[in-house]
Amino acid sequence: GATPRRAAPGGFSLKSLFSERRGFIKRRPYPEGMEEVGDSLWFEVTLEKPLGFRLADGPDGPGRGVGIAEIGGGSSGELLERVCAEGAAPGNYLQEGDELQEVNGQSINGDQDTAVGMIMQAEGPVTLTFSRSSKGSITIAFPNGSIVTAPRQALLKQIAEKAGYDSGCTCKNGRCGKCWHEDPATGELYMLPINCPGIVPSIFRKRQEADRGAEADFESWVPLRLKPCPERFKRFMATDGKSEE
Repeated sequence: GATPRRAAPGGFSLKSLFSERRGFIKRRPYPEGMEEVGDSLWFEVTLEKPLGFRLADGPDGPGRGVGIAEIGGGSSGELLERVCAEGAAPGNYLQEGDELQEVNGQSINGDQDTAVGMIMQAEGPVTLTFSRSSKGSITIAFPNGSIVTAPRQALLKQIAEKAGYDSGCTCKNGRCGKCWHEDPATGELYMLPINCPGIVPSIFRKRQEADRGAEADFESWVPLRLKPCPERFKRFMATDGKSEE
């Protein structure tokens, strides 16, 4: 017969966690003013100069789309920091990859030179209309203050390394405890070597009997805030790795 699978030392098993970490969630609402347009989300932000971001032509070349290549500070960076702060109210923000559509209500027609000219000529605060894929990249706020935009399927540990955040994690399977982080907004548990930002790893957002909600994709309009949760790991280990309670 098959060789029995040995239990981990001390009876530690992630099975009890993973068995509760799949399913359907109730999707969080859009910030005020955000609208669905096909597979994209359209929204406005009003910023003071300097705007603090760098534009670049889209993947199809000049005249076929303009997006944010980098956010380096200015009013766009300040907006991002405010929205990513723990306990912040939901709101629209900018991230790398967002596509600029309009400047003060006027279409840029996918042209970077047009966009730059309109921004330079604008006086006072500038209202910008952007679009973002509803299944696009995720903004992640790490405990060291780093804020990065990451692909949905990248491992959080790799993203953390690129962001300069060292959690002290020494494992590859969630067993060291230092890799355990949670999103304070939802209580969802993320293990840096195991989880990626685009998939919700839990169903701590309570299931709704009458409304199963959306499949467990993380919302691209909400930042993922990560905070170490060593006490949560201790509670888990106190039950021989069988439950968090």
